Amino acid sequence: MSLRQELHLLRREGLAPWALVALTLLLVAAALNGRALVGVQARTAAALEDEAAQTTRALAEQAGRGVATAVSPGVVGYSVLGEPAVLPAAPLGALAIGQGDLLPAWYPVTARGPHHFLARSEPENPLRLSIGNFDAAFVIVWLLPLVVRCRSTWSPPSANAACWRWPSPRARARRASSSARSRRAR
Repeated sequence: MSLRQELHLLRREGLAPWALVALTLLLVAAALNGRALVGVQARTAAALEDEAAQTTRALAEQAGRGVATAVSPGVVGYSVLGEPAVLPAAPLGALAIGQGDLLPAWYPVTARGPHHFLARSEPENPLRLSIGNFDAAFVIVWLLPLVVRCRSTWSPPSANAACWRWPSPRARARRASSSARSRRAR
């Protein structure tokens, strides 16, 4: 069956265009949600880097005045001065957030061992963590196959399309009148 015939069958079904519109709207909403989450991550990373730069400037100013804690490597390295290790944004990161809510995009690195900064985490909403992010990859991986599967289940197979067609109102009226004539003839 040609593509033109398949498109004709799709147009005849009332549900298929609405399913495609709904899928498109979900894909757009998911892409916008992913873009917003990537924006939040970028703003957080910029704020962390600004905070680290301000702390470094403040420590340099205090060291210039002779404050003992500003020049003590133990105090500065273990607690005050921490450089954030920020994961850079991927080019298509907005389309697939993935486990970005479970795995942090930054770590505050200090002179302490990795057990200190790897164990730190910010409190998150447990419901959001259990549901996950709504992104374009979710729509493509989970919802698109469902739409395709439902479409293939509800629509006629291409080879037997004529067997699945509903008769037109005119054909139903002819059948009804012919069956009424055959009843009268008996």
